[in-house]
Amino acid sequence: MLAIRTGVPVVPVAITGTRALLGPGAALAIRPARAHVAYLAPIPTRGLGATDADRLRDRTEAAVRAAAEDDHVRQTCTTVTAKAAGADPSRGTLEPE
Repeated sequence: MLAIRTGVPVVPVAITGTRALLGPGAALAIRPARAHVAYLAPIPTRGLGATDADRLRDRTEAAVRAAAEDDHVRQTCTTVTAKAAGADPSRGTLEPE
């Protein structure tokens, strides 16, 4: 509702790979793993009203689910992150050169 009231776009964020952080049956033990964060295309809210909140929620959730299932998004996200950090993603690392 805040985005609708203010007319600010919603930016969906898909996070994948976090399941690998926890070992089988481990509630608190975290192990090294790579998670991917993808910032998706903003969803405009200008002109929406309170009655559009459920539709906006569903559209946002659908975008996140689609991105989380899309291997290309995960690979693109890693490349963008690596380049932003000054790294060479072709080396298979996100460490800066």
